[in-house]
Amino acid sequence: MTTDKNSLTQRSTVLTLAIARGLAMANVYYNQPLLADMGRSLNISVQQVGFIPTLTQTGYAVGLLLLVPLGE
Repeated sequence: MTTDKNSLTQRSTVLTLAIARGLAMANVYYNQPLLADMGRSLNISVQQVGFIPTLTQTGYAVGLLLLVPLGE
């Protein structure tokens, strides 16, 4: 009976981690459809608003570079 409980716990843990991973990765791309609206509301140029996804993805990559080795 404990193997069934352990299996259920492992599945729920994997599901939780998969959802968290999906949300974290999707968060990097959520700003892209909103770039035109952000540029208009902040009164910034297209070039300046283009830095938003660049900096977001660069920050994500740096975070992976620095944090993933800590898990090993």
